[in-house]
Amino acid sequence: MSTNAITPVLFKDKFTINFEKDVVAIARLADLPTFLMATTKDFAPKTVAEFVAYAKRASRQTQICKPGRGSFPHYDTEILSRRAGIEMVAIHIKAGPPGYINDMVKATFKSPS
Repeated sequence: MSTNAITPVLFKDKFTINFEKDVVAIARLADLPTFLMATTKDFAPKTVAEFVAYAKRASRQTQICKPGRGSFPHYDTEILSRRAGIEMVAIHIKAGPPGYINDMVKATFKSPS
């Protein structure tokens, strides 16, 4: 359902049907959690409120990793941005959540040289 809900909004010019009139949801099959995670290395915010305040001060210098356009995290972070009144620079990671979680762990826990 998520892709079907997001795609008509992002690509409405490419649709040959009226998604709102021609498609109906029958059942909710899954509820997927969404997480806002940050590396602990050199990043002061520890709560969502602190993160929003930080992003407002940083003004488009806050970077956020997403698995790609039209994904759950993309949609969720766009909603967060609009509701919180912040702007973030998206870094789309082709490896998806495992890729950016791995990158965060590497950045946080670099092995001693």
